[in-house]
Parts: sequence; structure tokens; C-alpha cells
Amino acid sequence: MRQTTYCFGALETALATALAVEVGHELGVPCLASGLATDAKHLGVQSAYEKSLKGFAVSSTRPDLMLGTGMLHAAGLASLPQIVIDDEIQQMILRPLDGVEVSDETVMVATMERLGFAGRYLLEKDTRRRLRAGELFLPRVSDRQSYEHWKSGGADELGAAVARVRDILASAGEREPRLDEGRLAGLESCVAAGAAAARPMAPPA
Repeated sequence: MRQTTYCFGALETALATALAVEVGHELGVPCLASGLATDAKHLGVQSAYEKSLKGFAVSSTRPDLMLGTGMLHAAGLASLPQIVIDDEIQQMILRPLDGVEVSDETVMVATMERLGFAGRYLLEKDTRRRLRAGELFLPRVSDRQSYEHWKSGGADELGAAVARVRDILASAGEREPRLDEGRLAGLESCVAAGAAAARPMAPPA
């Protein structure tokens, strides 16, 4: 309030955004919401908790699209490692929002009666099937190993995100473009037209 700046990462902004999504859904219109915005200027503690808390609040209203992936300093900075981190944040948000399926298939009473306390559940096909179906979220940036394993790995969360970015870029360089030549040419034409329109006009002679 003292500086009259707009706070993208404030919880009040999250509440206002969630309310706007609810109103939009009531009116039957698609909603684009700013869910992963942060006022942090670098990848760190502030960006993590602002993106997580605001993202969870906004995602609970189920907007059609959500903005802010990879962005820092409101929408003033873009970061490739932040894209990877935000992807993990969004997956972690969606996992509890999707809830828990309670059915014969997921409870696996017959398997429990057969195995009891034998402790061989990891060897069961049903266990592997449920894991592959997304029963547990398996992070790629966060580390859930023991301290000894984490220390021997030699990388923190940012290092893991940077390594993931490099892997993605390397694989992208090895495969063909996802868009055909016609669509790529169309995009290049749009970019060129936008750049031409943005050029300042020459002063009159």
C-alpha cells in the first residue's frame, strides 16, 4: 500500500482471482486465471510458497487455463528452470484436488487378505499397476530420498530443474518439429507482421 504496487503473489490476489473464476463459471464463460504468479525476483523460497499457495487456491475453482508458468517478478521475468518447477507444483496441486478413488480395485481387499503382514506388496502386479495409474505422485525436482542418497547425488532442487531443462532441450534438438512446415511458416508470418507493426513510425520529412 505504501508503494502502490500491484502484488501478483498476494493471497488477496488469489482470493480475487478465485472469485472471478467462480463468477465466470456461473455465467458459463471460459476462464483464464493467473494462478502461478509471484512477486519474487528469483527462484527461491518466496517464489515457491507464493506459487504453491496461490496456485492451490485458484486451481480449486478449476479455471479452464492458468497463467504464470515459468514467470517471476509478476510477469516481468521468464525462467526455463522455473517452468520445470512450476510443472511439478501444478502436478502436486492437481493430485489432492483429484481426490481419492475408493473402489474394490483401489482398496484391494483380496490382496490384503492373501498377503496379510507379509510385506510383499511392492512385488504385486496390482501395486505396480496402481503406481503407473498415478496413485502416487512421483516428483522429478523434489527429493524424497534419504539424506545420504541426496548428498551423494550432489544437486539441490534448482540443480535438478536445470538438469531437466537441459534434457528437454537436448531431446527437442534430436526430434523433428511438432508443427508441420505450413504451420511454422504461418507462425513466422504472424511474428513478422507483429514486429513490423511494432516498429516506430519514421518522423515526417
